[in-house]
Amino acid sequence: TRMVTDKDDSPHKLIPNIQGEVYLGFAAHDPYVEDFVVPTLEQDLNAAGINTTLLTFEGTEHGFCFPKRPAYSEADAEKVWGDLVAMYRRNLS
Repeated sequence: TRMVTDKDDSPHKLIPNIQGEVYLGFAAHDPYVEDFVVPTLEQDLNAAGINTTLLTFEGTEHGFCFPKRPAYSEADAEKVWGDLVAMYRRNLS
């Protein structure tokens, strides 16, 4: 959360320094992620030419990947974890 702010030390301002592949998976409904965050990240990552997967999982709530949370969505969580493992294999093998 708070990956895009108007502060000088906003994490998104470091995007030009990224040297690897990026995977971002967002819940469709997340009170911690303002409406401008995903489009800003997508725009800035694309502008920097970063190999990015950025997904929003319809019908999900914040915490959907974690089995012990009320918002857990098994199918969506399995997709995220499968995507992450595939990314790790591509980049760390």
